[in-house]
Amino acid sequence: MKNQSFAVTVFSTFVLATSSLTTSSLAVAQTGGSTSGSRSPVASNSNTTVFTAPASGSQTQSIDYLNPRTLYPQVSSFAGRNQAEQIFPTGNQGYKPGSKASSSLSDNSVKLINPITLPPSNTVESDNFGTSNHPFTTARNPQTTGYPYSPSGRLFFNIGNSSYVCSASAIQRGVIVTAAHCVANFGAKQFYSNWQFVPAYNNGNAPYGVWTANKAIVLTSYYNGTDRCSQKGVICDDDVAVLVMTPKSGHNVGDSTGWYGFGYGGFGFTSFLNHTSAQLTQIGYPVSLDNGVIQERNESLAYTNSNGSYQQLIGSLMTGGSSGGPWLLNYGVNPNVYSPNTLGQNYTANPVVTGVTSWGYNDYSIKEQGASIFTSNNILTLYNAACTYTSLLACK
Repeated sequence: MKNQSFAVTVFSTFVLATSSLTTSSLAVAQTGGSTSGSRSPVASNSNTTVFTAPASGSQTQSIDYLNPRTLYPQVSSFAGRNQAEQIFPTGNQGYKPGSKASSSLSDNSVKLINPITLPPSNTVESDNFGTSNHPFTTARNPQTTGYPYSPSGRLFFNIGNSSYVCSASAIQRGVIVTAAHCVANFGAKQFYSNWQFVPAYNNGNAPYGVWTANKAIVLTSYYNGTDRCSQKGVICDDDVAVLVMTPKSGHNVGDSTGWYGFGYGGFGFTSFLNHTSAQLTQIGYPVSLDNGVIQERNESLAYTNSNGSYQQLIGSLMTGGSSGGPWLLNYGVNPNVYSPNTLGQNYTANPVVTGVTSWGYNDYSIKEQGASIFTSNNILTLYNAACTYTSLLACK
C-alpha cells in the first residue's frame, strides 16, 4: 500500500515535509559535498545547478516498484485562487515542437511488478468540480502505448534508502521534464538520486523499458532557496526540473516514445471571460486513483495568476503521485486541415507542455491543483542546459 501517512502542510507528493529531509538522510554526493580525492557531482552557475549520477554499476540503491512513497506539496490556502490576472512573467514567448517516435524498440518491454487487480469503475456521478467550482473531467487514458500517450510515464527515485514516485514526460529525444520537488530539496542544496523513468507505465508493465537519468538539472534559485514563492518551497515560480537520460545502444527514450513540445511565456493562453486561460490536459499517476498504476488523464480550463508567484491553476481529481506530470495544449493526434480553408481552421502544434503538476490542497474537497508557469527563464534555460550534453544524445 502506498505510504501517505506523513503530515500535510505540504501536499501528498510532499507528504514528507521538506524540513525533515536532512543532510544525514542523503548521500554525500547529493549535497554537493565530496569525499577525499573525489570530484563533487554537483556543479552550479548563476542559472542552473546540475547533479551527475554515479557511474553505472556503482549505484547501491534500489527501487521498490510496488510500494513507493509520494512527494506532493500541499497547502491549506492560496491567496491567488480565483484572482486571475492578465499578465505573464517577463521574458519571451515561444515553443519547441515535439516529435513522434522514430523506432519501436519493442524489445525494451519489461515487467516490473505483477499486475494489480483493480475493481470495476464506480458509477459516474455529478462530481466534476469541488468547492473551488473549477470544472474538470478525470478518467483513465484508454491506452498508454503509441503517440501521444507514450511520452508520459512514472518517475521512480530514491531519497536515502526509500523509494518515491512522481510523474514525468519526454520533451526531447533524451530529456524529460518533471517537478523540481521530485529532483531536489528546496533551499537545502540536496539532490535526490537514482531517477528511473518508465514511459507509458501500465499496471506493472514497462512497454518501452526503464530509462535512468545521467544528469538532473534545476534552477540554482530553487536549489539554494532564493526562488520567489507564495509559500516557501511549495508554491514557487520555478518548480520545474529536467533530467538527461542515459542512452542504450545508441538510442534514447524519445526514439521509441516520441516527445512533446513545450511552450513558454503564455504560449497557447488567451484572454477569456476576464481570465488568461487555456484548455489543458493533465497526465499523471496519482496513487489515489487506480492505486497509481494506471495513466490518468484530466481536462480542465486553466487560468493564470501572479499573486506571490506565477502560477496556472486547473480543476482536478488527481493527488500525490501526479507531481511532475505534464499539462498539455493540443493533446491528441492533430486532424488534417484541407484547403480551401473556408471555416477558419489553422494547423495546430503537436501536444505542447506548458507546466507540470506542482501542488494541491490538503483539503481534497477543493479539487484544484497548481503549476509553475513555463517561462523562457525556467523551462528554456533548463532545456538549453540539458542539450549541452550531446554525448548523451539528449537533443541530437
